[in-house]
Amino acid sequence: MSNKNEEFRPEKLLPEEYIHRLEIFNGFAQEAIRQAIHHLGLFPGCEILDIPCGIGKHACWMLEENEEAHVTGVDISEEHLAYAKKLLNDSPVRGSISLEQGDMTDLVFADNTFDFVWCCNGLWVGDPAMGYLASEPYQILGELKRITKPGGKIALIYSTNRKFLPGHPLLESVLSATFACHYLPVNAKISPEFNIMRAPLWLNNVGLEQVEAKSFVADLQGPFSQEELPKMASMLDIFWGKAEGEISPGMWKQYQSLSDPDSDDYIFRLEGYAGSITYTMFTGVIA
Repeated sequence: MSNKNEEFRPEKLLPEEYIHRLEIFNGFAQEAIRQAIHHLGLFPGCEILDIPCGIGKHACWMLEENEEAHVTGVDISEEHLAYAKKLLNDSPVRGSISLEQGDMTDLVFADNTFDFVWCCNGLWVGDPAMGYLASEPYQILGELKRITKPGGKIALIYSTNRKFLPGHPLLESVLSATFACHYLPVNAKISPEFNIMRAPLWLNNVGLEQVEAKSFVADLQGPFSQEELPKMASMLDIFWGKAEGEISPGMWKQYQSLSDPDSDDYIFRLEGYAGSITYTMFTGVIA
């Protein structure tokens, strides 16, 4: 068992593999994300920036929340945008949306353009050489503030907690403490100031007002359908599939038994199964 590294660099996923992960996780996290969108207070005619917009699911849910809103979705990935365009074309949701390729570190929008900026799992701070977006959040947040109207709101949303293995708290704690459980690079030496749970500090430091942190939970409750069962296994693999080298052989064997759909111990066939995914949204208002 090796846990001596001070940093973890995840495998490089092909675009279709990453899209598959987004499909799965968006599906199970939908309840929490929809709650967060509802809490924003979208109003008819409002302008929303969704950055990075990924495969377009959040944009769809925003338009379902308020069909008279306008969403601008921006993502650096051509593949994500192509998927999002097809998703929106095939969706029964009708509303105003535009998709653009762009980079959060190089925003081209005019001052005071948006009423809401939605950034879900997008602003991760650390060494850019490791794959992080920036070494500090303030320049990017300053630009997001610039393009948001007075009275408008910036929202940073992160997946902050998950409970997938009821009855196995020690195993789940050990798995969640591994570097490999994070789908983004992790550096053990990162300043505590730049941990995502310190996002209220970031928003305060760029001059936003009415800063708020609020968490939303997507409940996972069995029994699951035959279609859902293999997707649940894929969800576990997203977080813990590469953790073998960081935990004991005995714990890894236990995890494999609980996460294998063909195993008699497959956790998602457990009678009375309950789990959860938590998202925390940090918001601030432009003075």
